[in-house]
Amino acid sequence: MSKESSPFQKEKTDVSSKRTWHFWANKWIQWLSPLHTAHLEMQKMEQALAESEKKRIELEQRCQNNAKIEQVVKIVPHGLFWKDTHGTFQGCNQAFAVLVGLKHPDEIVGKTNRDLQFKHGELEFYRKHDVDVLEGNQTVRHVITPFERSDGAHFWVDISKMPLRDAEGNPIGLLGVFDDITELRNAEEALKQSEAQYRALFSTMNEAVSLHEIICDSNGKPSDYRFLDVNPVFEEITGIPRSEWIGQTARKIYPEISSSLIELFGQVALTGQPARYEDYVKQQDRYYSVTAFCPKQGQFAIVSMDITEHRKAEELERIRRVKLDLLVEQSPLAVIEWDLDFRITEWNKAATRIFGFTRDEACGQKIQDLIFPQELRDAVTKTLQNLLNGTGGLESTYENVSKDGRRVLCAWHNTGLVDPSKENEGGVSIAMDVTEQKRLEDERKKLDVQMQQLQKLESLGVLAGGIAHDFNNLLTAILGNAALALTELDPNSQEHKHICEIEAASRRAADLCNQMLAYSGKGRFVVESQNINQLIEGMLDLLNSSISKKAVLHLKLAVEIPHVRADVTQLRQLIMNLVINAAEAINASNGIITISSGVMECGEKFLREEYYNENLAPGTYVWLEVSDNGCGIDENIQKRIFDPFFSTKFTGRGLGLPAVLGIVRRHKGALKFSSECGKGTTFKILFPALSNVEKKVSTELRTTKASVKTSNLGRIRILLVDDEEAIRVASRELMKRMGFDVVVAEDGVQALEIYKEQGNTISAIILDLTMPRMDGEETFLALKKINPNICVIISSGYKATDVSSQFEGQGLAGLLHKPYTQAEIAAVLKKVLGLGAE
Repeated sequence: MSKESSPFQKEKTDVSSKRTWHFWANKWIQWLSPLHTAHLEMQKMEQALAESEKKRIELEQRCQNNAKIEQVVKIVPHGLFWKDTHGTFQGCNQAFAVLVGLKHPDEIVGKTNRDLQFKHGELEFYRKHDVDVLEGNQTVRHVITPFERSDGAHFWVDISKMPLRDAEGNPIGLLGVFDDITELRNAEEALKQSEAQYRALFSTMNEAVSLHEIICDSNGKPSDYRFLDVNPVFEEITGIPRSEWIGQTARKIYPEISSSLIELFGQVALTGQPARYEDYVKQQDRYYSVTAFCPKQGQFAIVSMDITEHRKAEELERIRRVKLDLLVEQSPLAVIEWDLDFRITEWNKAATRIFGFTRDEACGQKIQDLIFPQELRDAVTKTLQNLLNGTGGLESTYENVSKDGRRVLCAWHNTGLVDPSKENEGGVSIAMDVTEQKRLEDERKKLDVQMQQLQKLESLGVLAGGIAHDFNNLLTAILGNAALALTELDPNSQEHKHICEIEAASRRAADLCNQMLAYSGKGRFVVESQNINQLIEGMLDLLNSSISKKAVLHLKLAVEIPHVRADVTQLRQLIMNLVINAAEAINASNGIITISSGVMECGEKFLREEYYNENLAPGTYVWLEVSDNGCGIDENIQKRIFDPFFSTKFTGRGLGLPAVLGIVRRHKGALKFSSECGKGTTFKILFPALSNVEKKVSTELRTTKASVKTSNLGRIRILLVDDEEAIRVASRELMKRMGFDVVVAEDGVQALEIYKEQGNTISAIILDLTMPRMDGEETFLALKKINPNICVIISSGYKATDVSSQFEGQGLAGLLHKPYTQAEIAAVLKKVLGLGAE
């Protein structure tokens, strides 16, 4: 075997080695165990020392932090306090101590709100907040409330409270912040008040105010501005409500706005430099003074004041200053300025025109000595002195004397002149020449008298026409019955003679009615072109036979005169009445009656002077004049010579001159007379001249003829319509004796009923014009509706022209003028019915 160990030997060796190791290891353990225990104790001591050092360091750090916090609490300007969970103060800083009235913060430790003498209401208020913080574990922030200190001082405070917690988060108290915000509160109230005042001022200003912000482009250059607010006046001026302005831009509302204006507003908003200018709004025709200022950076406000009236006043004042001298010079009134000695200092052109003196001649002269007559100078001096003394003299009217001695009536207005210190400097007298005005006033008064006379005559004419119309109806019945009586009496009998006298008297009464109708303008009136000279010459024999042998009739007729439009019968009556009136004025004395004629151009002024006229138009007139050298007419009687029924002659006269005036007025002419006792009277009549003397005008009514055979008169039925029973009875009997069949109706209503029943048998209707219930015109139109070809004759006492114009173009057959006779009835019926023509 080898000397090397066998595996068994090797294993044995290894086990021996391990045993040795364990042995010795255990021995080491036994030796080292106390050391290990000591080491472990040492490690624990070292760890405890380390933790103690750490705590020391932390405590030192905490102390340092607490010192810093304490320092901060002392110097912080806010009032700070802290309480425990029972609401007891544990401390506060100096600021809080001062606020609640303590001298030192230490005084608060251990105190409660009640100890600080808070009011009961405040105690409940603060206690509630403490409970909310401590029990609710929540923070109360910024409670604003009034606070009254124990010494009576009042404050506004801002209180915030928050919970204090330990390391585990459990509440251990609360921390409060107590700030005096009285000054801030007052400032806020002042600000609110200021804003309210601003808003009130903004809203109630009489000027238009708008607030804007400037809009700049990318280069910072103002390019537009936006409306932020406008006041009510701005709304009223523009007519656009505030809501439509706010937020709008200027370029959108005013596309034509100039860039220079935006740049101006931009300068105001960015630099704060205000700007002022005037603006004219053409659409409103108003001027505005515009002020732009900067209330805030980037904004500007515009205040627009309407200065239109001020501008106009300035313009008027400018014009007044510039043109005052010119106005004074061009004034139609004399303007005279004088000093305290009454010497003239200023004298305008009108004064020269009225009084004749030049300015150089007048200045320096005493006003009362220059242009007033000697007898008025003392009175004028007294008037001017009273003016200076303030006791009167403002208005007066004096007769003045011009340079050439002419008397001028002037109305004066005087006023005193005072300097800025209210000292008298003299006065100004303004004179208006009222000479012509006075003449026109006298003329107007005369025209008023004429107008009153014309109105009086018009009223009398209406009365006379009404009386004549009614009287004609009576005369128609009288003449009709007289005619019937005459047919039944022996022509040689005494009764026949009496009836003839009744008929003659009735005809004279009818003539009187015709004169009354002529006066009223409602008589017969057939207008034709007439030559007055030929008419006078044709009446010469009749005129000579109508006047006294001691009166000489002399003609002075123009060679050629235009024709006039006139009724020849009424014109003859006018001439006859004037000549007879002149002859009666001459009476038993020798005298001359002159009839003259001519043509003249008449102006408006001429026609107004003392003429009884119908507002005649200027133009060519033919005049007729009848004058005498008789006794004349007394001035008191002249006012009544045209009154109907007034006469200085015997009873029964008195319609001569009134009839003349009525005829003149109906011919659209004018009458003027002049008379002087012992020297005679002249009547001058004007008639409008015709431009075409060849043309004749006639108002004869066109007739509607019916083809009726004269051999069958008894078959011709006439409907007579008249409201007067006497006329119906007499006229019916007359027409029956003429051979007609007559039916009567008392008014238009009955006439229509009869015609509707018997119309096919009625050949003609005689219709009264004036009736009750339904008058003649209404009846005529109603009959025309039934039968357009009906033959109607109007019976009336009015003139033919009135009736023809009333029924013009309506097919009136004829006119029967009241009072009518049997012969006149027969003539009209034969004419309209075509009787006698086989």
